[in-house]
Parts: sequence; C-alpha cells; structure tokens
Amino acid sequence: MIEYVYVVNIVAGSVKYDFCTFDTEKEAETFCAEHNWVWMDDNAFVWDLEITAKQKKSRSESDPYPKKMTHDEWKAAYEENTRKFLNDEISFSEWSAKRAMLVEQLDSILFDHDLDDKIGIYLDEKARQEGDGE
Repeated sequence: MIEYVYVVNIVAGSVKYDFCTFDTEKEAETFCAEHNWVWMDDNAFVWDLEITAKQKKSRSESDPYPKKMTHDEWKAAYEENTRKFLNDEISFSEWSAKRAMLVEQLDSILFDHDLDDKIGIYLDEKARQEGDGE
C-alpha cells in the first residue's frame, strides 16, 4: 500500500516551495483554512497556499528541516540559509520561504537577531549600490 504525505506549498506566480507537511489531507486542509489559504511572510509578502499529495518518504527526504532540532542545529540551518542568500546562491524569496519554515517550526526558540541585522545591512547596501548605478 502506498502511503502519502500532504505537503502545503506556498505559491506566488510560477514560484512554488514546500512549506510544511501533514500526515492527512484533512490536517493540511485545516491548516490552510485556518490561514484563509494564504501565508504572509516576514516581509509582508502574501503567498497562496495549496496542497500536494506526495508519496511518503523517509523523514530526512520529505522535510528539509527535522521537526525536532536542538537550538544549535536550528541555528546552523538558519545561518546556512542566510549565508546562501548573502552569497547570492539563493533568491530573496527562497531565503524568506525557508526562513519562514524554520521560524514556524521552531517559534518557541528565539532566533539570533544579529543575523536579521546583517540581512538588513546587506539589503540597504544593495539598494544603495543600485541607486548609485554601480
């Protein structure tokens, strides 16, 4: 018997990311309904929510971040995501989506605000450079 996991995706135009997973379709639908089928990220960008059924895989294959992480594991995942963004390896949207997943899964752990400050400084500098025509 094939087992499925129900993935809630955040979607904006042609951009689509896995956001969170549920064991049943009803749980996924309840989550989406509770959020009016939209998700607002930390930058006030509104994503549509949709559900996709995927064949169940092992925990490490189906979810990029384990549900139970130590603070150090979480911080390492957060810092890696930020490092990739600062090095232009991932887009701002991808960084924001992954950050939202981490914050949602681990909202009881306070994250390192210094990293958010670094992102703010980077974005300010990038905007200044674009404004100067560099």
